[in-house]
Amino acid sequence: MENAFFTYFILFLTFGWAQGRLVRVPNGPLVSVVGQRVSIRCSVSDYEGPREQDFDWTVLRGTDSLQVISTFDPAYSDRSLQGRVDSGDISMERINDNTVELRIRNLKATDSAIYRCSTPSTDSVIRGNYEDEVQLKVIADSLKVSPVAPPAVVPEGGRISLHCTATVDSAEHTSLSVAWSVRKGTSLEAILTFGPERAVTTGAGYRKRYADGGLRLGLPGGGAYDLVLTEALPADQGVYVCTAKQSVPEQGGVWQEILQRSVDMGEVRVTPTSQSLTVAVGANRTLSVDDTLNLTCSVAADGLAALGLEVTWLVGSAPGGGPTDSRVLARVSRDGVVTGASDLVGVRRVGAGVFTLVIRGVSKSDSGQYSCRVSAWIRQSGGEWYQAAEKTSNSATVLVTMLEPEFKVTLRSVVTPQASGDPTELECLVTDALRLQDGRLGVSWRYTETTPADQPTSARAIAAVDEQGNLQPGDEYRQRAEKGLLALSRVKPDTFRLRLLHTQDSDVGQYSCAVSVWTRQRDGAGRRARRSSPTPSASPGSTKTRRSACRLSR
Repeated sequence: MENAFFTYFILFLTFGWAQGRLVRVPNGPLVSVVGQRVSIRCSVSDYEGPREQDFDWTVLRGTDSLQVISTFDPAYSDRSLQGRVDSGDISMERINDNTVELRIRNLKATDSAIYRCSTPSTDSVIRGNYEDEVQLKVIADSLKVSPVAPPAVVPEGGRISLHCTATVDSAEHTSLSVAWSVRKGTSLEAILTFGPERAVTTGAGYRKRYADGGLRLGLPGGGAYDLVLTEALPADQGVYVCTAKQSVPEQGGVWQEILQRSVDMGEVRVTPTSQSLTVAVGANRTLSVDDTLNLTCSVAADGLAALGLEVTWLVGSAPGGGPTDSRVLARVSRDGVVTGASDLVGVRRVGAGVFTLVIRGVSKSDSGQYSCRVSAWIRQSGGEWYQAAEKTSNSATVLVTMLEPEFKVTLRSVVTPQASGDPTELECLVTDALRLQDGRLGVSWRYTETTPADQPTSARAIAAVDEQGNLQPGDEYRQRAEKGLLALSRVKPDTFRLRLLHTQDSDVGQYSCAVSVWTRQRDGAGRRARRSSPTPSASPGSTKTRRSACRLSR
């Protein structure tokens, strides 16, 4: 019976207290830092009486008790605290009818104490708890943060290294976090936070970059923290900020920040590749046919080593022609793959930012406006490439001229006929030859009949030997050539001979020979050009022609 009564009594007390007034403050201890602000919330529930409740705060230090502040009594504060209350350093803010916050704006080390929140009774029956208390620990400010200024100017695609040292010295169990952010105008953009408890949190705009390895966190130790943006973008420029945060653990594994200190690391300007990229081709060139053309495309840019360069050689025929009227001659990809090259046309990279175009055995058709177009690419950490800039160089004028061969031609009679049926031999000699190079000689023979008045008539072609040594008889002399009565020969490299086996009366007249120099052009064909001015320009494969004449008589 006694046991049953005791059990009933305990249940009654438990039920009775559970239904009474309940005053609550946060679970402690609370930890904060000298010079910081703190707010301690107090609420009451399950009460009777007016909806709006009054609150009193008291501070306990050992056996001493000091009245701090009250919602009901303006004269409640202890004289030692009245000045702080009057200045607003200590205040109480009503959140709602049954909740208030004690606020201390500038904590002092002496504020470490137990804080008690109490509510005067408005209940018809005293039941429940009317006060609750929490311990506040105020620790010294030992948080230090010291940045290393990043480079003021970084090329697009370069590295931005953000080095920051942060330390804290506290006997309390606290955690240190380090965060990096960038200020662009008035907005502050979060990049990455390390901590608490070594957790890594990235800003919304940097998650993919961090996952791809373009944002790298380094922990060298000794309070040093490094963050590297491996491929800087123009959008990365701004003022970088390092922030150190000190936090304390709360129930449920949550960390509560108690102190934060931010320091500007410095402003970083990212130079876009499009601004720093310069492309230039060498000076104008004048060449002779069959010379070798060498042109150099020089590329310069900030952070050149990090760029993938694609170089396209262009040629246009119009003076001052631009890319719109140019054709692609050859290309070197950023991987070094060459397209458009041949045995005569070669392109290659010869050094950092230096590319050459070589055309061997130029012809007159190679004259034109030469330029190079450069595309600059940057590789991101994820492996993707993006085109950062493209520029076309100035045009270099290439003029290919033909320095005409110079030579003299002399015609002489070797065998003169004395009567009809005698042989006739004429020799055509090439003398004083200059700039024949590898040209081949060809000869053509012509006959002009003379009238009784010694007036020549129109000339007739006898025969010719082309640069290949082929005999080409004239129409009126074809039968004689086929019968062997007419022969053309080259007795020396510079001497040609015409032989008429049986001279006829109709052969009396004026004879002339013309010598041409043939040169080989790039496609293998031979071409002949004529002097068009005292100082002509000639296309490759062209010839110089000289004539000489003599009269045959009996």
